[in-house]
Amino acid sequence: MTIRRFRNLLKQVDFDIICYKEVPLRPFLMPLSRIPVIKECFVKMAVCVLEKPK
Repeated sequence: MTIRRFRNLLKQVDFDIICYKEVPLRPFLMPLSRIPVIKECFVKMAVCVLEKPK
């Protein structure tokens, strides 16, 4: 799954996003992992904590 598809799925769910973080492949690749066009190549995983609305 791509990061773009994951973020689109997050927009569709009815949960509150508590925390969202994208982890780069290596720490020195952090600047490249923030560029939207090439982000898919340099991010290892996306971590998201959701909370059910009250």
